[in-house]
This record gives sequence, C-alpha cells and structure tokens, in this order.
Amino acid sequence: MKIVKWLDNNFELVIMAIALSVLTVVVLIDVIGRTIFGTGITWGQEISRNCEIVIAAMGISYGVQAGKHIKVDIIQTLVPKLKALLDIFGDVITCLFCLFVAYYGMSKLGATMKSGATTAVLGIPTFYIYSLMEIGLVLAAVRVIEKYIKLFLGRVKKGGE
Repeated sequence: MKIVKWLDNNFELVIMAIALSVLTVVVLIDVIGRTIFGTGITWGQEISRNCEIVIAAMGISYGVQAGKHIKVDIIQTLVPKLKALLDIFGDVITCLFCLFVAYYGMSKLGATMKSGATTAVLGIPTFYIYSLMEIGLVLAAVRVIEKYIKLFLGRVKKGGE
C-alpha cells in the first residue's frame, strides 16, 4: 500500500525525471559528437523531442496535482472571501478543458492511427507520440477529480470521528 501511495504522489515526477534525464544525456552525447567528431547521433533530435512531449504532458498533470497550474488570482487577492469558491471554479474549468481537448484530440489520434505514419528516423508510430498528450490531459482531469474525492473523504472521516 505504501508504494501505491508513493506512486500516487510522485508518478508524474518520476516520469518527468526519467524523460529529462534521457533528454539531457542524448543532447549531451549529440553535442559532444558534433563538436569532437563532426557528426552527431541521427536519432538524438527525435528522442529529445519525444522526451519534451512527455515532460509537457506529465507537467500538465503534475501542475494540477500540486495546485501549481497557471491561474489569474487578482479577484482572490481583492476579495479573499471568494478564494475557496474561485479555487473550485478554476479546478472545474481545468478539468472540463482537459477533458474537452482530450476528447477532440481523439479524432486526431484516430486519423493518425489509420494513416500508419511513423517518425522519420526511428520509425515509431506517431500514434504513440500523439497519445502522450492525451494521456497527460486525461491524467490531469483525473487528478482534479481525485483532489475532490480526497477532500470529501477527509471531511467525511473527520465528521464521523
């Protein structure tokens, strides 16, 4: 159970750390290869771009989970009594936006899957690359829902004691 809780809190961070590490190593090797040997690794740019996509997709979810997503808080600053209500409103909008974009992104995903297109160098089906963003958006929506389930269960537990 401890590992499940740890993964719940750190899943996005672990995935982003792995992607950032791979990106750093690949770019470093590519730069050293180009500088010293006059030629880089042909697949370096493709791998680094895919790592950036993973970082962006997981970053959306992590921002929601950590409550660090971008928001305009001028109204909260001017009228502190509305902070809780505006937080809920912002979370609902974030959840709906993520689900909306993910839903309409599915048509792009379907077209990509039917086309059978692959990346230029490694031949990875582009369907997998595009699906990373969809996964990040759905995971962000799940994180918003999870936040309110935990909040509700915490209140029920406190009320029942």
